[in-house]
Amino acid sequence: MKNKTSEVKSLEEANALLLDKLQTEYGMLRSYMQGLSPELQNTWLNTINKFEEKKKAEKPLTLFVHLGRPQFPRFDQLSPIDVSRELERLKALMHDRHVVLDCAHEYADATIYRFITEELFAAEMYYEPNIRLKFYFNYEKYYPW
Repeated sequence: MKNKTSEVKSLEEANALLLDKLQTEYGMLRSYMQGLSPELQNTWLNTINKFEEKKKAEKPLTLFVHLGRPQFPRFDQLSPIDVSRELERLKALMHDRHVVLDCAHEYADATIYRFITEELFAAEMYYEPNIRLKFYFNYEKYYPW
């Protein structure tokens, strides 16, 4: 019994050190740890640490590369009907690749299509194939209302 207690204590100390590192280097919040056993905390913290270390060592991808270098016509080469059709195709591709563009307000299809193809395609991101993440972008971050 004493051995199990010392293992848990040791794991808790290791978790505290790793959490301090993640807070200092990456701004991780302690509140994410509530309700997890020391074993789960350790697994989760090590996963986050590996992800952050890998991210630090790698160059980011652009959204365009993450989407597979898709071919989309320039905005000024499309009719209004074609813009809507191409935007739907682009949204489907983004959905398939776990990319979300959030807009707090309603915008014309042309505005969003142009924004994605002329600006958002250049956005940098980090992709970890072993962790299923969604990538969120917010239009108003680029163009505050």
